Amino acid sequence: MPTVEQTYAELQALLYYLTPAEQASVQRAFELAREAHRPQTRKSGDPYITHPLIVAKTLAQFKMDLPTICAGLLHDVIEDTPITYAELEKEFGPEITRLVAGVTKLGENVEELRTLQYIPERELTYEQKNVASLVNLFARDNHQTRRPATQLKYVTMGALA
Repeated sequence: MPTVEQTYAELQALLYYLTPAEQASVQRAFELAREAHRPQTRKSGDPYITHPLIVAKTLAQFKMDLPTICAGLLHDVIEDTPITYAELEKEFGPEITRLVAGVTKLGENVEELRTLQYIPERELTYEQKNVASLVNLFARDNHQTRRPATQLKYVTMGALA
């Protein structure tokens, strides 16, 4: 399995279509997600950050926009780490934070979403719901199958056709 650094380098190479400022935002999202997930590991023993990285890499293969790729990197941060909705919104703005919230499963660990400017799914735009669904699709597929990103691309392309 590739290292976190190798997978991140592969993600960076796929982001050629983003502006340098957008690439810097993706780097900030990666660094926040990596630090927030640092103590977590997957069942395989790999660092947890490999999962959001593979999701973001798959989104980049489809040339998704900056908010979508950042949501892929950050999609488990509110749910699985001490980072709050308000902190994420302060760092990345409302659009990315809404997408992350659209992917986040509500539960006891994310009670703060209900009290801090949380935008319920019904208040997301049609496009934001589609993006959240796409991030969820890639994340679930990676969780269930543990496919490498190269194989994931072909599975999801068929699912989207």
